Amino acid sequence: MQTQQAKNIYRQRGPVAEFPNAWIKDKLGLRQFRLRGLLKVGLEVLWAALTYNIQQWIRLSWRTKLALANN
Repeated sequence: MQTQQAKNIYRQRGPVAEFPNAWIKDKLGLRQFRLRGLLKVGLEVLWAALTYNIQQWIRLSWRTKLALANN
């Protein structure tokens, strides 16, 4: 983190890494785990991440279809 290049790379991390966390907290309400135990909590996080990824896939695939339909 001493060089300007390292600082720029770290600055780019915010939108990429933090937005999914904020989305999962806001849209799914996953601020607290509903289950107990490491395995169950891991599955809960896995479902939340899968939900986020499917939402992004749907959004991106529809955008591509709309762009192709307009041309």
